[in-house]
Parts: sequence; C-alpha cells; structure tokens
Amino acid sequence: MKETEKQSYLRMQRLLYYRTAIAGFLLLIAGYVYFHEFPSMQQHILLAAALVYLCFIPFQQLFIRRIPSLDAGLGVQFVGDLLLVAALVFASGGVDSPFAFLFGLIIVAVGTQAAPLLTIAMTVLASVVYVCAVYIYAWYADSILSVASTLLILLQTSALFLVGGVMAALARRHERLQHESRQAISRHHNLQALHGQMMEVMHEGVLVLDRNLMVQDSNQAARRIFSTGESLQGRSLPNLMQVPARLADCFAGAVTTGCRCEWKDGERVFQISVVRLPRGGDNATWLMSIVDISEARALERKLAGQDKLASLGRMAAMLAHEIRNPLQTFSQAIELMPDSDRPREREMRAIMMEEVGRLNRLISSMLNYARPLQPKPQSIDVSTLFETTIRQVDMRDMHRIRWQCDCRYLRIDADHFRLLLDNLIRNAITASPEPESVQVKLYEEAATGCWYLEVSDEGGGIPDDVRKHLFEPFVTSRPAGFGLGLATAWQVCQANRWQIRCESTARGSRFVVSGRADERASQMLMQEAE
Repeated sequence: MKETEKQSYLRMQRLLYYRTAIAGFLLLIAGYVYFHEFPSMQQHILLAAALVYLCFIPFQQLFIRRIPSLDAGLGVQFVGDLLLVAALVFASGGVDSPFAFLFGLIIVAVGTQAAPLLTIAMTVLASVVYVCAVYIYAWYADSILSVASTLLILLQTSALFLVGGVMAALARRHERLQHESRQAISRHHNLQALHGQMMEVMHEGVLVLDRNLMVQDSNQAARRIFSTGESLQGRSLPNLMQVPARLADCFAGAVTTGCRCEWKDGERVFQISVVRLPRGGDNATWLMSIVDISEARALERKLAGQDKLASLGRMAAMLAHEIRNPLQTFSQAIELMPDSDRPREREMRAIMMEEVGRLNRLISSMLNYARPLQPKPQSIDVSTLFETTIRQVDMRDMHRIRWQCDCRYLRIDADHFRLLLDNLIRNAITASPEPESVQVKLYEEAATGCWYLEVSDEGGGIPDDVRKHLFEPFVTSRPAGFGLGLATAWQVCQANRWQIRCESTARGSRFVVSGRADERASQMLMQEAE
C-alpha cells in the first residue's frame, strides 16, 4: 500500500470511529427523549434503523479495507448517516422533526473531508432523502401537508443547497490549497534529494560549521579526506585538522569576507575556502570546501623541472655546437699524425681516436634531443629507407642484424623515422653486441590499420628501477651509455603521434612502435611510378 493510500485509510478509519460514537450517542438521546411519546410503529422503525446502521458499520469497515479511495470511503459512510437521520426525521414527526438540522451538519462534514463534486452529490442526496422522509411520514400519518409545511420543506432544502454550495466552494479551495501544498512539499523533497546527490557526487569536500566550529553537515568527499567512513556531524573542526593561521583569523572575525588557504596533511596538499553564510544562523555559520590539489602541485613542480631541463638543453645544444668544431680539428690532427712503430704511441693514438668518437656521438645525441621536431610527412618507399638505415648503423656487418620489412609504402616523415630507427637499433646493439642477437621487423596489420616497428635484443632485460623512467633523458643502466637514445626516440614518437612501448622477452627486451597507416600513400606512389 502506498503512503498516500495508507494515510487515506487511517483518515477514514478515524472518521468512522468518531461517527460511530456520535451516532450512538444521538440514538441514545433520541430513544430516551422520544421512547414514551412515539407510536409503536415509529419505535420499531427507529430501532430497526439503529440496528441497520450498526450492522452497516462492519460493511463500511470492509469496504474501506478493500477500496482505500478517500472519496468512495467517505461516500459510503455519509450515505449511512443520511439514512440514519432520515429514520430519525421519520420517527420524530416528519416536517416537525427537530433532527432535520442534522442533514446540514452532514453536508458540512462532507465539505470538510471530501472533494467538491462529492459535496454537491451529498447535498442533492440529502435534500432528496429529507423530502422522501417527510412525505413518507405524511403518507404514514394519513395527513395533508399545509402550505406552511410545504414552505418549511422548501426552506429546509434551500438551506441545504446553500450550505452545500458554500461547503463545495470551501472544499474546492481546500483541494487547491492541498494540491499546491503537495506540489511545494514535492519540490522541497526533490530539492533535498538533489542537494543530497550533489553533495555526495562532488569531488571536493564540503563542511557546514556552526559558530563553535562544530560540523553540522558533510559530504562523502569530506569523509574521504579525513579518512573516516562515519559521519562527521557533531565533531569539532580543530579535532579533525590542524587549523591554519589564516583560517583561524577568519573564524575569529579578523577576515569578514571569507578566506582561502592551503593545508598540508602529510604528502597531500589541500586548498581550503571558507565563507560566512549570510542567513545560516548559529547552527550554520560557515561553509568550508576542501579540494585536493596534490596532483596540481606535483605537476607544477614537474613543469618547473622541465623548464629547467629545457634551459639546460638549450645551453647544452649551444655548447655541443661550439665543441663539435674543435673535435673535428682534433680528429683530423690525429689522423694526419705519422704512423709510429712504437706500440705505446699506437695505443695512445687509438685511445685518442676512440674518445674523440665517443664525444662526437654524445654531442650528436644531445643535438638530436634538443632539436625541435616538426613532422613533414610524405609518401615514401619505406623499405629502401629501412634497409639503408640498418646498413649505415652496421657498416662493417659486425653485428649481422636480422631484419625483415613487409611494408613498402608509408606516409611519414623520413628523417624522423630514420632518427627513431637509428636510436632503437643502436640501443639494442649496445644492450646485446653479439652477432645476430638484434632483430628488426617492420610490418602492417590490415585489421588495425596500423604499421608496427619491432626492435628486439637479447641483453637480458631492463631493471625495474630503470623501466619506470625509461624514456627520460640521462637515464641508463650502462656505464658507457648517455641516456639520450631512448629519450630521443620517445620525443620523435610524441611529435609524430606514434605509440612506443617496451616489452620483456625471454632473452631481453623488445621495443614496439606503431602508427596509423595511410591508405593513400601506396596509391600515390603507384600512380607516380606509372
């Protein structure tokens, strides 16, 4: 049973009890006053009406249980009242009965409880029942109604219709007010539910404090911030957190417009905003919001570090450019030195050439990493570029790189792809310099519409502490490495919107780069060839 139906049922139950008590009281008074004055036939009719009414009460109770409609239940109850009053009017003299006013009381009762239409219907029914009771009594008494009696009947029915009209108007107004009240209550409940939902789904914590800084309301985010699953209501704010000095000044009244400050709880950083509620009263004086800005502060520190690295990169690029020319001079001078028969001199010359080459490679890596990348994709024959790059990396065929290219035409930036492939292959050779231990593969997949570049080595894998920062500059697990090859490869992939990842294999590592394949590239090259 719905809540409204339950309320209607209880309302009709109470009304039935009240009516039963009042009707019984009236029957006792009528029987006591008129018992000795009524003719025997009227006594029988009165007693029969009382018995029928008492028997009608259980029927009303059953009807209310089966049909919990308010108007139907009230109609059944008031019809019984009308029949009882009609019996009283008949038994007490018809038109001269002192109980005729009870019809008006019944109409008033209907107007205070039922809808306007039911009030009008009961008014018409009361008038008909009254006229029938009066004329049946006149027929029973074998008397002719006088003009005065007829006018009295007309006056009584007119009064009933007047009362019915007034009560119907009041019932209509009452019904409209009830409808507006229900709408207002419904809107209030909807707003309360919406407020509760908004409070619970908010990512920022919200606290409502009284003037003594006791929590009066809070949301789920606030409970998460203070690491408690229970309600914060009734707890003091100083017991939940160490109140910052600026916030304490705001609560003390030094700042009247509210304030904003930061609060640190271990490694977490929160931004707190407090405003005074203009109409909150003593129980709702302050509204405090708490936002976790730990990630924002960490990002700011990271950006500051990146700016510093960018400055260092520009300075390193400038220094590398300036150092490269003297290195070229040293390299040429060493090559022009006459050959010597002394082993020590030949060894020193080899060491010098090796160190000059090492510095030259370091400078080239730094320049490649610091150079801004602006992709200019073109349709190229990637198979030729793929083979040329591998040949240049392993010019003496010392490492015997195993390679396979199942993709011929791509629309990419050739210089960027060559820089990416060069750094990945050199990284693999450094990890596993044994012959035939490096494998390079380039292929396309029609299902995904992408091309894939795989560079595998057998160097035993990458340590976990290095894997977390694998593509950051100057991160390497090898003493002789610079830590710029993979950083450059990642930078190239980011500029061209390619994806790069590192996978562990049984013998080492595999770097996989993927990008979207352009279907027009193959068609364009074929048309150019034709």
